Amino acid sequence: VVTIVSAASIGIPLVAILFHIRRIGNRYMPFAFYLTIGAANEWLSFYLIRNHQSNTVNSNIYSLMEYGLLLWLFFHLTPQKLSWRLLYVLTGVVIWLLDNFYLHSIRDDNSYFRIFACLTISWLSIEHINLTVFSDRITAYRKTDLLLGIGLFVFFAYSAFLRCFYVVSVGLHISFYMQLWLILSVVNLIANLIFMFAILWIPKHRPIISI
Repeated sequence: VVTIVSAASIGIPLVAILFHIRRIGNRYMPFAFYLTIGAANEWLSFYLIRNHQSNTVNSNIYSLMEYGLLLWLFFHLTPQKLSWRLLYVLTGVVIWLLDNFYLHSIRDDNSYFRIFACLTISWLSIEHINLTVFSDRITAYRKTDLLLGIGLFVFFAYSAFLRCFYVVSVGLHISFYMQLWLILSVVNLIANLIFMFAILWIPKHRPIISI
């Protein structure tokens, strides 16, 4: 039940976006796409599993799309040199290709790229939170930017931690892994609630920056 509620909770920030679509603008458009594609993947996975089919292929493809959209978001929110942007993008694509076509099959539940992507997003989240908190430039976007950074860090940092147990075999009982996934469901629900508040705090008009 917790897992189903958690998966469906992506609809909470998505509904908030639909009611505040005019506020999104270019700044948060990548995040709107991230939630939309995430919801589509959850629905597709639910359909496939319900019909006794595997959802690993669409999940592996989604992991790359998720990574790209969140990079796009952070490139909007946090100044990045072109060289760093290219490094994040190209490294991610190469690792995804290796993980899904060389080291493993795209039909497997692969973890190497997911760990890399989660750690990268976690790092960018920390960088963004620091910039938002300690910047002298105060804008009406500050609450939204801070909440997005916190929500993304909480979810992806824990996801990276969980995936490490699938790369390093430590001989733990299957019930331990089930507990890890249950905790992830709770973390996902909390993150989606944080995203909802972040969206609700997007200002109606373009804010004036004070220095």
